[in-house]
Amino acid sequence: MTAIVPSTPGSAGARRSGIRASRHCAGSGRATCGVVDRPSGSSRDGGPHGETIEFLVEDLLARPADRTVLVDYFGVLPCHLARLVSRPGHAAFLVPTPEFRRAALTRRYADPERARANWGDLDPADALEARIGRDALWDAEVVRQAGELGLPLFTVDGSRSVEQTADALARQFRLGTVR
Repeated sequence: MTAIVPSTPGSAGARRSGIRASRHCAGSGRATCGVVDRPSGSSRDGGPHGETIEFLVEDLLARPADRTVLVDYFGVLPCHLARLVSRPGHAAFLVPTPEFRRAALTRRYADPERARANWGDLDPADALEARIGRDALWDAEVVRQAGELGLPLFTVDGSRSVEQTADALARQFRLGTVR
C-alpha cells in the first residue's frame, strides 16, 4: 500500500508508526534537484515545486509492494499521483481552511528576520497577502482535482491536534493509531 499525504501531520504520523517516509530531494531546493524531462501528459501545474514530481514518481514506482510508503510533499497535485495508487483510499490530501492558512502564515512570518529571509525587501504585509492568494489558488486546484479523481480530502482547520490528524490518517490507511 502507498499512503500519499502531502502534509506535515502525515509525516508526523508516519514517524510514530515506524513507516518509511519517501522524501526524495526533501529540503534540497530547486538548485540541487534540477529539472527533469516529463513524460507526455504530465505537467508542471504546481509552480515552483513541480520539478521534483518526477523524482517522487520514480520512488513510488520502485517501491516494495509489501511496505507502506508515505509521501509528504507540498508540490503534489492529485493528478500526479492518482495513477500510482491501487485505490482512492491509498491517497489523501490535506487542505487548510483559508482562516487556518492565514493564521499559520501570519504566525510564521511575524518575525521580521524570517519574513525578510523569505520575501526580501518586499513589504511583509503585501508579501503575506500575495502568498495567501497564491496558496488559495493552489488549494482550490487540489480540491478540484481530488474531487474529479475521487481522492479523499482532509480539511485542516486547527480544531484537531497534529496527533488527532495523524490518527485520522492512520485510520484512513488502515494503520491503527500512531501514538
